[in-house]
Amino acid sequence: MALKKKIQTEEIKTIPPENILELRKLLLERKTRVHEQQISTLSHLDEQVLENRETPSSRGDEADASVNDTSADYFYLLSTNQQNELNQIESALDRMNRGIYGICENCEESISLERLKSLPYARFCVDCQAERERKKLSVSPKT
Repeated sequence: MALKKKIQTEEIKTIPPENILELRKLLLERKTRVHEQQISTLSHLDEQVLENRETPSSRGDEADASVNDTSADYFYLLSTNQQNELNQIESALDRMNRGIYGICENCEESISLERLKSLPYARFCVDCQAERERKKLSVSPKT
């Protein structure tokens, strides 16, 4: 609600249109690359799952089965991370379309252009992201 009020009163410094075009291009290029990587990852995951479904005698010994399980887990996690990145990219493109791209979701201040160029789907400014990471570390169980 406050974000809409801030946008309506134009208190937020907006990103120049030429930079929006550049950042949109970065997002779309990254989306294409990650999507291609995900297709490859899913193909590897399918191979691992098929190998794990084979009869025990054709899978080899327990060590081979363990390697196959570990590989399948790896490709599953990689695919999940890739899907998360694709979701973040789509969300950034949606924010562009709604005219709120480049605004920190926490403090509602502008995210620096340098940060957006290095991480075009950033949702938080550097200070707010650092604070989120500090909080996350402070509640993580000690090992």
